[in-house]
Amino acid sequence: MQDTMSSLRTVADECHVRAQQYSTFIQEYKNQAIMLSDVFELISLSFRQISLSYSITQSQLSSFHALTKEMWNLTAWYQEYYLAYCDLVLEFHRRNQVRKAQKKWLENVTLELDKMYNDELSIRRDFVENLGKYLPGDLCPQVHVSRLFGKAFVDYNG
Repeated sequence: MQDTMSSLRTVADECHVRAQQYSTFIQEYKNQAIMLSDVFELISLSFRQISLSYSITQSQLSSFHALTKEMWNLTAWYQEYYLAYCDLVLEFHRRNQVRKAQKKWLENVTLELDKMYNDELSIRRDFVENLGKYLPGDLCPQVHVSRLFGKAFVDYNG
């Protein structure tokens, strides 16, 4: 019985040692679990901040793309404005040339019409002066002989 008791005591001592080891292990496990929980909480907080930063970055990137597009549109508009301005100067020059040509043409036509008018007036005067005195005044109402002034008055409707 003593041997049994001694063997029970040895087993009890071993159980006690193992219980102490398990208690130490559990305590260490609890400490590490608390540390891991804190680490996971920090990781979770970091992921939320990264996610928020990502959302803000995406929003800013979208705004940047919109502003870049607007800038390129504005640049294109100013390039077209520059070209239009250059063409405007050329257009003014072209219009001035056309106006000068039209004015010159009109002056030439006016001179030619004046010459034709004066030639026709001279021919009609010659006719009235040379032959009009032999024609009765009511024969051709378009041609009148003015005896008061000695000049022919020509009605240009006929």
